[in-house]
Amino acid sequence: MTKKLILSILGLFCTWILLQTSFAGSINITWDPVNDSDLAGYRLYYGIQSRIYNPHIQIDKSITNYQVENLKDGTYYIAVTAIDTSVNESGFSNEEIKIIKTNTDSFFSDDFTNDTTDNYNVFNTWTSGGTGKFSFDNTNKRAVVLTGNDIGLKFSHNLEPLENGNFSFDFYPEKYYPNGGIIILRLIQDSNNYYELKNSDGYGPGYILKIINGKEVERTAFKNEFSQGKNYKIDISFSPDSTIVHAFGEQTELKGSNLNIMVSSFEIETIQQDAFYDNFTCFNTSITPDPAPDDNPAPDTLFSDDFTNDTTDNYNVFNTWTSGGTGKFSFDNTNKRAVVLTGNDIGLKFSHNLEPLENGNFSFDFYPEKYYPNGGIIILRLIQDSNNYYELKNSDGYGPGYILKIINGKEVERTAFKNEFSQGKNYKIDISFSPDSTIVHAFGEQTELKGSNLNIMVNSFEIETIQQDASYDNFIYNQLLK
Repeated sequence: MTKKLILSILGLFCTWILLQTSFAGSINITWDPVNDSDLAGYRLYYGIQSRIYNPHIQIDKSITNYQVENLKDGTYYIAVTAIDTSVNESGFSNEEIKIIKTNTDSFFSDDFTNDTTDNYNVFNTWTSGGTGKFSFDNTNKRAVVLTGNDIGLKFSHNLEPLENGNFSFDFYPEKYYPNGGIIILRLIQDSNNYYELKNSDGYGPGYILKIINGKEVERTAFKNEFSQGKNYKIDISFSPDSTIVHAFGEQTELKGSNLNIMVSSFEIETIQQDAFYDNFTCFNTSITPDPAPDDNPAPDTLFSDDFTNDTTDNYNVFNTWTSGGTGKFSFDNTNKRAVVLTGNDIGLKFSHNLEPLENGNFSFDFYPEKYYPNGGIIILRLIQDSNNYYELKNSDGYGPGYILKIINGKEVERTAFKNEFSQGKNYKIDISFSPDSTIVHAFGEQTELKGSNLNIMVNSFEIETIQQDASYDNFIYNQLLK
């Protein structure tokens, strides 16, 4: 691997998602692609201490983003490397830090499940003969601002006063008038003390600044403008001594003034810009954190396989359905993963025994690459025996699938997925199972089985791949701490 390749992973940034349950948090990481003919793939590292990481996650060279799921509250350190076809590994990218908080008291949130636009104060700030409009998009469940040329509109909402907090929302700009659009966010104590974030599409990159007693004490510029037709998560963690901003694909920071702002409201001004807004959240970041890791130890891994070496012989493999051909289960030595190749009207199943658990977590990476000829299918089963198991199924071409639970040969619970999977995209499939609740993160969704309270003692898994070429990696199985 050349020096050029080693140094070419630049601009790593991460966003975060605050899930609406206390079961898990997730981090979505995106990095710049490496353009090198010798590139074989990427490795993603993360951990709770700087440069001390968990075992890496192997990622295909065609992918430049990944979502790490089922994270407990805490601070995470993230980095990416590149590997070449000889499995030489580059140095680490810039290390990024992200705080996950799923177990906090939310002081304000609005995901616009219902029309709450009347709860906001709205007024026009600038007009050359028209007025802006703030309304509810009932189809997509979000708020919408519509302006026009030389028109600005502001909406605001009170917050519980916070000195140390986190404020985030989704911003989707759709159309500007006629030469550029602008967004301005203020987190406000009063007219003389506030944080201000500004950016544009058409008038140059903006900034984040801090105003104390009517005077600017800090400012940091963005490198890039925003673009129309792209969704942005804007996230600001503010405190007197440090304010971290993730916005417009960048991370920036205000640091040094150590002067307090007691944020008690926010306002967003949209100028010459049609845009959607969603998923407002504000919470206190000074709440006492969860117990240290020593008081809440991570579970021992009972089974794992990241295919660093060829372990495909350790699996039981057989064809389940064929119209004249057979599937193939083999090792991809270049990308260090297992691969299933089928064909039209061909299915293949591989399986492995597990240590028996009634409360457990099972996860793996699934990368579908090609289906035959009209659709591909994946079926995962976590099995006690032929009459007691969990089953996950989805397709690309035959409609969204489901997760279900079979007890004594009868289905007792089922939840459907909303979406099919797609070719050429990496999926982390994660199932936390127990008698009373089974949480599934898969195909960009979270779903749950809950209510049967019937036990399955999982002691093996099997994955059936039908009419689908796909890669598998990073199997992990451990006990779910209750």
